[in-house]
Amino acid sequence: MPTLRSIVLAVAIVPALTFTAACSDSKGDDATNSGPISSSSPVDNPSGGGGTGKAATNEQLQKAMLLPADLGGNWAVDPEGVGGDAKMTLLKEECMPVVGLFSPLSGAAQPDGKAEAGFTNEGSAVAMTVRLTSFKNAEKVLADAQSALDECRLITGKDADGGSVSLTVTTAAAPKLGDQSVAFAANIADGSDSVHMSVTAVRAGNTVETMVTTSADGAASPADEALLKKQLEKIAQIG
Repeated sequence: MPTLRSIVLAVAIVPALTFTAACSDSKGDDATNSGPISSSSPVDNPSGGGGTGKAATNEQLQKAMLLPADLGGNWAVDPEGVGGDAKMTLLKEECMPVVGLFSPLSGAAQPDGKAEAGFTNEGSAVAMTVRLTSFKNAEKVLADAQSALDECRLITGKDADGGSVSLTVTTAAAPKLGDQSVAFAANIADGSDSVHMSVTAVRAGNTVETMVTTSADGAASPADEALLKKQLEKIAQIG
């Protein structure tokens, strides 16, 4: 059975979890599951030039990626926090747009360009992955995820060792940033262990920035809006 730490890393970074997953249409009886799962927000600050027109390349996205100096605080690069390219195989395709927000290779639409960086908050159980992806149809990618979130409240599957894993999705408010935004929180259960995850995706033209935070000791905090804005500023510098 994988350790809790391995589950955190697996889900935060293009997961090593191998899902043969089913998405439940049931919204459950919990009050946290009532109403829309998240909001898709209009522009509060324009996206600028980054991500408009052609889809950005891997190299362009890597150059636009946040650096440790941009984060401040106790954040440090996690060399083990990137590089996983395992794919989730979903039994119900309706949930692919949701899973694609934190596992691009498992999404319904494959990115034209991508870059990612992993960070840990020293002295805590919090980890963060920042992922930049570009799509020629980025607006549709987020719109499809928003639509699917209202139905995909439970995603179940198998981890790399064949153990049962469930992902329970709950309401989160999307920040009013970029051209479009989607957010949700989730609890990942593996046997008696559980990990909390927060996913925030913001679109700037054809580029999507996604911040995934995970915590093994309490609910994961939503992405810091200051960091989301700083990343949008760097995306806007893409030619």
